[in-house]
Order: sequence, then C-alpha cells, then structure tokens
Amino acid sequence: MKKLFLRQIIVIFLMLTFILLPGYGQAGSRSHDREEYVLDSSAPSRTFPIMRPDDLTIRKWQDRYERAPRARIDERYHRRVHPRVVAKTDNTGIVSSTNLLDLLTYSPSESQGSCGDCWAWAGTRVMGIDLNTQQAKAANLSVQFINSCYGENACCGGWLSDVVDFYNSKLMAIPKSNTNAYFQDDDFQCSSRGNLSSVSCSSISTTTNYPLSSMSIATITTTGVAQATAISNIKNILNQGKAIWFAFYLPNSTAWNNFYNFWNNQSESAIWNPDNYCGQKWGSSGGGHAVTLVGYDDSDADTANHYWLLVNSWGTTANRPNGIFRVKMYANYGCTFSRLSAYALGFQTLDIAWGDGGGASSDTIAPTVTSFSIPSSSTSLTVSINTLTATDNVDVTGYMVTNSSTKPTASASGWSSSAPISYTFSSSTTSGTKTLYAWAKDAADNVSASLSASITLSLAGTPDLVISALSNQAKTITAYARSFSIRDTTKNQGTGSATASTTRYYLSTTTSKTSGSVLLSGTRSVPALAVGKTSSGSVTVRVPSGINRTTYYAIACADDNAVVSESNESNNCKTSSSRITVRY
Repeated sequence: MKKLFLRQIIVIFLMLTFILLPGYGQAGSRSHDREEYVLDSSAPSRTFPIMRPDDLTIRKWQDRYERAPRARIDERYHRRVHPRVVAKTDNTGIVSSTNLLDLLTYSPSESQGSCGDCWAWAGTRVMGIDLNTQQAKAANLSVQFINSCYGENACCGGWLSDVVDFYNSKLMAIPKSNTNAYFQDDDFQCSSRGNLSSVSCSSISTTTNYPLSSMSIATITTTGVAQATAISNIKNILNQGKAIWFAFYLPNSTAWNNFYNFWNNQSESAIWNPDNYCGQKWGSSGGGHAVTLVGYDDSDADTANHYWLLVNSWGTTANRPNGIFRVKMYANYGCTFSRLSAYALGFQTLDIAWGDGGGASSDTIAPTVTSFSIPSSSTSLTVSINTLTATDNVDVTGYMVTNSSTKPTASASGWSSSAPISYTFSSSTTSGTKTLYAWAKDAADNVSASLSASITLSLAGTPDLVISALSNQAKTITAYARSFSIRDTTKNQGTGSATASTTRYYLSTTTSKTSGSVLLSGTRSVPALAVGKTSSGSVTVRVPSGINRTTYYAIACADDNAVVSESNESNNCKTSSSRITVRY
C-alpha cells in the first residue's frame, strides 16, 4: 500500500515537472507563436494571376518609380503614431507594432480571380486607408471602377503610377456598394481581347463618391541606404497612418511555386523570406505582384521574428481567414535578379488631397496646455518654470511663455521645440505680482489657448550710472602738449546702490563712443554711490601719438569696464561740447 502511494506521488511530480518546464505546455517565447516558413517548390494545388510585363514595360515602371518624389519622412513619427492608428509601444515608449487593418474596410474573401489587376487592388486599398486616416470615412472603395474606366485591360498589369493617372482624371473614388461598382472581372484575363472589362464604364454609378482634388505618388527610400534606414523609413510612413503599395518580383516558376505553396498551405503567422531568390537569373516565367503593406511588428527579442504585415488580393484559404501574410523585415532591400531592369522589392505610397477637406493640412485641432506652474515668488528677474506640458491630436511642435495674454501667431519669434525651463522678465520690470501665459502650437500652425500662472516679484534696487555733467577747455594737441584736463560728474540714477567704479575717457570723431574711438590714458575712480548720489572730479588725460590729425569730441564713460550690474548698460557715456584738435 505504501509503495503504491509512493508511486502515485512520483507520477504526479513528473507530470507537474513537464507541465511547468519552459516551452512545454506553454509558449515559452514568442518565436514559438509563429509557424516556420517552409520552402516548397512542388506543383501548387492552386495558382494565382501575376503580372508578366515585358522588359520595356518593366523599364517604364522602374523609371517612374525612381523619378517619383521621395516620401516625406516625418521625424515626429519615429516614436509615435497617428492618433487613428492602432499601435503598441515597448517599455521605453518606442512603437513596437503598428496595424492599419482597422482603417481598411474590406472583405477578406474578395479576390482578383484570374485578372492580373493586383496593382489596382493594392492602390485602391492604400486610398481607402488614407480616406479613413484623414477623414474618418470607412469605405470599401471600388476596384471595378478602375477596371471598367481605365481605358486599357487592367488584367494585363499596371503600376501605382497608373492608379494616380486614373484618379487624377476622375477626381473621385466610389464605394463598391454603388450600382455595378462591385468587382465582376474575376473571370476576366489579359488574353480577353474582345472587351477591356466585363462591365462597361457607363453602367457604374458614381452618385455616391468621395471627391479628391489631387493625388501624387511618393517612393519610399529603401535602396542605396543602410538596411536600418530602409526599415525606419517604411515604419515612419506606416506610423503616419499611410498604407504602402508593395510590389515584388520573383525570377522564375520555381520561386513562384514556393510563394503559391506558402500562400496555399501555411498560416498567417508564417513569415515569407524574399531573400531566397536574390541574384538568380530572371527568366520567361518570372513575374510581379502588388499587395498592400498595412503594419509591422518588431516586439520580439529575436529580429528573425520581426515582420511586415500585408493584405493580398487572392481571397482566403483555410489557414488565411483574413487574406493576409507576413514578410521578413530584415530583408535585402537592394535585392536584384540578373537580366531584370528593376529592384526585386518596391515601396510607394500616395499623397492625396481629398476634395472636401482632406489633405495634409486638414488638422484644425489646436493643442491643449495641460499644466503650467512657476514659483509663487522670486527676488530675480529670471524665474524657473516648474512644469509646462501640452498635448495635441497629432503632435506638439512648439512652446512659448509670454507676459501678455494676447495669443501669439504660429510664426512669431520665441517658439521653442521643447518646453522652456525658465522665463526672464525685461530689465524695466518692477516689483509686484506678475502673470505669465503658456502656449503650445502644432505642425498645422494651430495655437492653443493659454494657461496662466502668477508670481510675486520682490526685486532689489538696481543701480544706473550716468555722466550727468562733463566739461573741458577747447584744446589743440601738439607734439609738445598732448595732455588736457577734463571734469565730470557721475550720478547713480538707479533704484539700488552702486559699488565702486571707474570712469574712462575717449576722443571720437562722432558724438558717441564707437569702436574707432581713441582711449585716453588717465582714469577717475568713483566711490560706491547710494541711490541719487553723485561723485565729481577732474582728471588730466593724455592723447596717444600717431592718431589722425583732425578735430575730436571728448567723451567720458561711467563704469567703462562694466563691473557694476546696471538696469541700463547703454547710457553710461556723455559727450563734451568743447572740441579737441590734434595737429601733430
């Protein structure tokens, strides 16, 4: 009986040990959460249409890709995302994943069928996400609109620039819910020569539409730069709430069979690696495909598990209920194939100005100053700022503190990109209670309402030394008589006592002291002066040899070596009415 009981205890202990072991019965690490990518070049159970352009067409597409303006990389979005974007951050506050799928209105089962118009599907979905980001309008936009009204057989392939050309001619997008706007060319092919589409353009209703005033293409820089820069640029565009039109080429049927099997057989957690084919020879069975890049995840400690998230236009499979797949993030962005006049991977996005208020300048929401505090009292003109924070629906780009309740303009001087830590009142400020106002602005030049705080200044008096009287006899300076006597009175007209100072004397061809004035030998020491007190005295000064022979003004300057901190440092000098003539 004791042996049986002991055996049961041992069995229970072993079962608990295996259950609690890391990686057994638990995920253990995130690398176990995904299916490993498998290369399988066997004949696929199902194939899908791809674009098979000739070399001339590829060269044309690549030329437009390279000549397109570069996508704007907004420094604000390296560490944050657009407020409409779903994202996660790590424990340092850096964005670790972004997902724009919530901004895309689509049905995963929608498929291009046998039509090679993936370029139109990917471009239309970039537009749909942009419409939602900018205007919070969720619409499943019509792909059939392009197929029927493009003017060429869309099933023969195209590029994002063709999407731009089409919509700049129509200046509207329409939902698939419009009459005949749902996709009906799934059985159409490039070889269908009789008609350009199974649906005539005139039969598609445009009654419900989303006007746009302009659309342009922007290429995201991913080649000719470091891999880390390429990745950062793609993330930045996604963080802005903009989807990406991603095109890729594969060089031969073996590579395409691998991709078909990846799509058909693997799950949405598997990460496709496009690097397997870099350097291979481009052949007659090579082709291209375009999809929509909608997110990323680099939260795993292992960079091998970092990926881009993409929406395909091949419908769904048993393992892909959302019609999506993942692509390796740390890929070779400079990948090429011999005999192909293009890079294997291409990344572009759209800049759209929606006709009823869309576009980059549609932000009309001003920031809010959420906190502003300063000490309750100070004995100095420079006051520390304890707190100054602000929030905005996009981002705060400037801060300002003023002593006026008048709202500053966004272009006014004095804005700083970070919250100031102190404020200095002007030298003419007197003691008493003062009010300061904190402001914030954003990139769209919206300026916040102010948040105010008050402080009581108890300022010690500040001296102000001036020459209140100056006299000398008119004198002609010769080689044998180079000295003359000058008398001045120094007065402290400030509000505080002045420490001892020194008065110095100059000759000047103008009535003010300038950089060209001649310093005379001879100074007068002025004792400390209380408020309103004066000090008078005479000094014999000597003119240096070698100066220009002309007539000069004599000038006396109080505290000329600036040892006394004064309320006004620009009123220390006075000019005599008697002239000094130099003739040697």
